[in-house]
Amino acid sequence: MSQQALAERLGIALRSQQNYEAGSRVPDATYLTHLGELGADVLFLVSGVRTPKPLLLDAAEQALVESYRRCNHESRISLIQTAALCAAGLTPGTGRAPAKKAAQRIISAAPHVGAISQVTHNDDSVQVGYAGGKVTVKKVNKT
Repeated sequence: MSQQALAERLGIALRSQQNYEAGSRVPDATYLTHLGELGADVLFLVSGVRTPKPLLLDAAEQALVESYRRCNHESRISLIQTAALCAAGLTPGTGRAPAKKAAQRIISAAPHVGAISQVTHNDDSVQVGYAGGKVTVKKVNKT
């Protein structure tokens, strides 16, 4: 969009727009508000830092997050441990991989949430720890 077109859309003089862009004049809050309404990243213009994009969740992910937020502390820990086991390809409660393909999958990262951590060991086991207790599940590849 040209400076002239932008100035017209914002209801200001072309010279004002040119001064803003040249840095010889500082725009007021009303100007920045209208610029934001046109789709400009006002935070970036003011600070040089981009506005973070919102995390878009599908309906199932949103339901999971909302359920997690309604849980008490102990239930949240249980959900995190269950998710860690599922992500490692193990079926919670059995310690067994549900499929041969999943048995080959190992989580390489060690996410840490508060006092909860997940660690993958060289012996193909996944350890999920919380406070003083630990749960270790050994994955066995039978080939």
